[in-house]
Parts: sequence; C-alpha cells; structure tokens
Amino acid sequence: MDKSLLLVTLLARSYHSDSLLDELCKRLNQAPDWEQVAWLIQHHRVSALCLQSLRKIHHQAVPAELLQALQEDCSDSTRNALVLMNALHQLIALIQSQGIEVVSFKGVVAAQLIYGQLSMRNFSDIDLFVRQSDHQRTERLLVENGFRITHRHDDAFQSGLRDDNKRVNIDLHWGIPPRELNLAFHLLWDEVFSVDINGQAVPTFSLHDTLILTAVNAVKEYWDTRLYRFCDLAELIQRHPQLDWNGLFRRAHQLGSARMLYVALMVAQKQLGAPLPRDVVTALNKHHDLTPLVDELIAQIEFSHLATENDSFRQTRVIESNKHFFLQLQDSTWRRFRFWLNWATTPGAADREFIKLPRTLDSLYYLIRPLRLLLQRQ
Repeated sequence: MDKSLLLVTLLARSYHSDSLLDELCKRLNQAPDWEQVAWLIQHHRVSALCLQSLRKIHHQAVPAELLQALQEDCSDSTRNALVLMNALHQLIALIQSQGIEVVSFKGVVAAQLIYGQLSMRNFSDIDLFVRQSDHQRTERLLVENGFRITHRHDDAFQSGLRDDNKRVNIDLHWGIPPRELNLAFHLLWDEVFSVDINGQAVPTFSLHDTLILTAVNAVKEYWDTRLYRFCDLAELIQRHPQLDWNGLFRRAHQLGSARMLYVALMVAQKQLGAPLPRDVVTALNKHHDLTPLVDELIAQIEFSHLATENDSFRQTRVIESNKHFFLQLQDSTWRRFRFWLNWATTPGAADREFIKLPRTLDSLYYLIRPLRLLLQRQ
C-alpha cells in the first residue's frame, strides 16, 4: 500500500491501541508527503476522523496548515449538517402529518448512529424512505411545500427534489438500489425504530438493517470506492461492541444481502482494522470465492490517486460489468436465476433511450426490453 494512504487509513479511525499509536508516530517521523496525504484525506472524505486522530497524538511533525484546513472542512460540514438536521425535523413532521409512514437513513441519522455527533460525517442531502404506494403522494406534498423535482430514477427506486431557497436536496426512496441486487427491501419496514436527534425522535431502520445498508452502500458503487464508506461500517461496529452477529447474518440472508455484507466487512477489516470478533473473522475467511471481489475493491481504494476529475480508476481483472459484479453477490442459485430473469425482463435506461414513450405507456417497456436485447445480440 502507498505510504500516504497507509497513514490515512491509520488516522481515519477512532479506535487506536497503544501499538497502533506507536505505529502512527513512527509513520509521522518518516516525513510523509503531506500534500498527497491532504489530497487523500479530502478524496476519501475522512477529514473529521483524521483531525480527531491528529489531535489525539499531538505530533509536532504535523503541519499547522493541514490541521487548519481539516478544521475548516469540519466547520463547513458542521454548519451544513445543522441546516440539514433542522430541515429533516420539519420534513418528518410534514410528511407524518399527512398520515404517511416515513423513515430517514444515511446523512443526518447515520452521523448520529455511527459517530454520535453530526460534525463527524460529511453529507450533502437528506435521504427519506417511504412505501412505493406513498411515493407519488409524498412527491406532490413536497412540491406543494416549496420543492421541485430534479430527477426520477425508477431503476434506482428514487426521485430527487430540491428547495432552492433553503438549498436543501432530498433523495426520496421507495426501495434500495441497485435494482440488480434484488434486495427484499419491503422487509425493512418490519424493524423501524426512532433515534433521538437534538431532542426530536426521527424514525429510522434497526441497528442490524442500518449496518447492512451501510455495507451495501460501501460496496455497490465499486467503480468509485471511497474510504469513508468503510469507515462508517467500522465505526458502527466499534460503537456497538455487543452486536448480535448471528442475528445480523440471519437478517442479511433475509434481505438477500449476505454476500455483500461479507465483502464489505472483509474490506473494512483489511483496510481499517475494523474491530471484528475473532470468530467473525474466521467465518468470513472461509468465503474464498469472495476474495477476488475484496481485492478489487481494495485496489479501487489504493489506486484512487490515478483517477482524474472526470473519470474514476476502474480495475477490470475481475469485474467485467455491473451485471457480472452483482451476479457474484447473489446469495443462492435461486437468487442467481432470478437475477438473470430480472435482468432480461426489467426495463432500464437503455430501453427508454431505444424507444421514447410517454409515461402512460411505461408498461410497454417490459415488451421492448427483450426485443432490444435480441437485436443487440444480432
């Protein structure tokens, strides 16, 4: 691993043993390339964790300019988080007042559940989850209250809305993307609870489901892997040492996300020393077939400095396509069969580009997709 990235991975965690602190000091004494370190911290969005660690060790080799830049970044994140927290409280109250069930996840809620404070996580929007039957109704309600629709992505089970006056963006979900995973997201409604955020109860998913979705979020966009997503996973585990691991794995199987959870945990353990119980590490190491995917994601992290502003570094030794990647993450032969069936019959963006139809004729795309795939093969 690159020396600068290794230093960042050691800094981007809240759990430091005495031996790890000694290793950190040793690395700091070796005159790091601070310009590259600063770039990597920014790229991987781990300013708050790194600043916390640098303050803890208080090493004289750390440039004052770096500490100041990290502090300014964290201050900006905190101000933004407070705006989004207040907006979230108002949105939850508004939607619930209409008798609509709503859950908040990621963003504000993740910062509270994972770190215990909003300033420790950088986020830029509000993620809300409603039932599919309530999605259009919720959209209309938000539009009536100052938001405009910016996009709709049926393949990603979400639409985007923005309040230009308040500068607040919402991702309004009715499912968990990507579609290729075939997650049983309707089961998420079975385990909803409330978390206290600044004195107000905000509905969110259970601890097990939050951890599973954090893992899914870390792995699903494999072509743009960032360290902060795995930091979220490692810190959530650190914050809940009494986690029921057997219950977690059972729940992951129910949702159809067990292999994705395994991959994310393996990456977090290898890159960040995530505090996994020894028996969990032993169990994960038995999944030898997942090693190529784990190595691929680690390569994405380690070689992210090769990315340009307009293109992300992308390994191609193992992952031939999205289809190939998500197929390897299916939990059973039956789920792999369903994956192929859904892939062959479920319309996507390419089908809508192939023939443009009005929204009222959207169901015809289920006939158009197989036809397009046949023509493409010829």
